[in-house]
Amino acid sequence: IWLAHFQGVSRYADGQWTTYGSDQLASGDSANELVYDVEVAPDGMAWVLTSRSVAMFENDAWTVFQEGEGFGESRFFNALALDANGRPWAAHSTGVDVFENGAWTSIEKSDFTSPESLAVDSKGGVWFGTISDGAYLFDGNTWVHYDRVSEALRSNHVVSIAGDSGGRVWLGTSYGLSIFDGANWQTFL
Repeated sequence: IWLAHFQGVSRYADGQWTTYGSDQLASGDSANELVYDVEVAPDGMAWVLTSRSVAMFENDAWTVFQEGEGFGESRFFNALALDANGRPWAAHSTGVDVFENGAWTSIEKSDFTSPESLAVDSKGGVWFGTISDGAYLFDGNTWVHYDRVSEALRSNHVVSIAGDSGGRVWLGTSYGLSIFDGANWQTFL
């Protein structure tokens, strides 16, 4: 069991808790106490997201990715998700980065605003919930935007997103729950 919390991340294994401080998750100008999320891949590798870094825990050691170490420039990360292949996706204010084959690839989105939630659906689509601009879907090539204007969502503040095994995507907004089945939207207040 892994828990992300202020000033670090904690792991429960073999009947005891071990806490790793935020100083192990970033260094230099990237170091801070804001630890946002932790995800565990099917192979047991843990990925931790801070506001300025992504850290990978493997074989009882941390590998930190931050400005100058995996990322060419500073990032302000907001959300983390793993896809079915265990690849981490880290959302930030100008797009998303995905880790594959030992390196990060950046996918820029110039009109992206403050991602707050992130999920990967059963078809591999990456969903982003924002604070004030609804949701975005990235299918690997193109971006699709869903918001109140398109009548897909009840609110443009998408707090949480989850995909299920039936191909549906569940979006928790500040004014209700919206479910997308791939073709139709259903909203519950």
